[in-house]
Amino acid sequence: MTAIGTSPTQCSEHPIIFGAPYSVYVRAVRLALEEKGIHYELIPVDIFAPGGPPPEHMTRHPFGKIPAFEHAGFRLYEAGAITRYVDGAFPDLGCNRKMLAVAPE
Repeated sequence: MTAIGTSPTQCSEHPIIFGAPYSVYVRAVRLALEEKGIHYELIPVDIFAPGGPPPEHMTRHPFGKIPAFEHAGFRLYEAGAITRYVDGAFPDLGCNRKMLAVAPE
């Protein structure tokens, strides 16, 4: 499971993505949020800095990779898990778009 806990002291109403804008994985998460019409914040994280990822980033992603994600105190990492969360947490905000396939009834 890729959920890594909650942070009651940092509850934000809009999602926060931690990562580099050039990362294809960060872009996939941003695209999912854009497709749903969700306002989000991107906080740059340089995992290739000389000293490696910042220490606080290691609390968001245990392997020090990007992206990491937080929404309302709930944290996730790995782009696939984040996009699944986005699809379920924001089901209908006027666009009525489901990004992931659902089983036929």
